Amino acid sequence: MSAPLPQALDIRSDGHPAYERSFRRLLGYSIFHKATPSTDPRTPDNDLFFVNKRDMMLRHNGANHRRETIAFSKRDQGVIDRAAIHLMLANYWAPSSVNHDRTTPAMKLGLFETPLSPEALLGKRQFVTRTSVTEEWRRYYFGWEAESSTRRHARA
Repeated sequence: MSAPLPQALDIRSDGHPAYERSFRRLLGYSIFHKATPSTDPRTPDNDLFFVNKRDMMLRHNGANHRRETIAFSKRDQGVIDRAAIHLMLANYWAPSSVNHDRTTPAMKLGLFETPLSPEALLGKRQFVTRTSVTEEWRRYYFGWEAESSTRRHARA
């Protein structure tokens, strides 16, 4: 979960009834939920515009994220790896709009003055053992199958 400690959450969704059922099971969270009908136009005025745009770009740029494909990822880790690279490039390298706003989301937040190149983003190796990451991301990094395959090989 993105918010592991009980707190106030502002959640925007497409209004699927399963969300409300899930929210009722969360103890200690104060949840403001705004549902946007999927029939609303997907313009910048739509609360889900950036999520819809990110989903569209992920499907456009990655064959494994398209519907009805034979290029699907064989493991969860492959999906996470590709999505992480996509999000990094989308937030730090790609402009918000090719025709209008040439700033990146990171520039809008004041994190950088110019877009970062892919070389700047990927040029320095980050060591998971020297970086603070959650246990969930640590499992993704080392792979879900790592523990079970180690046990399987140990028995053989």
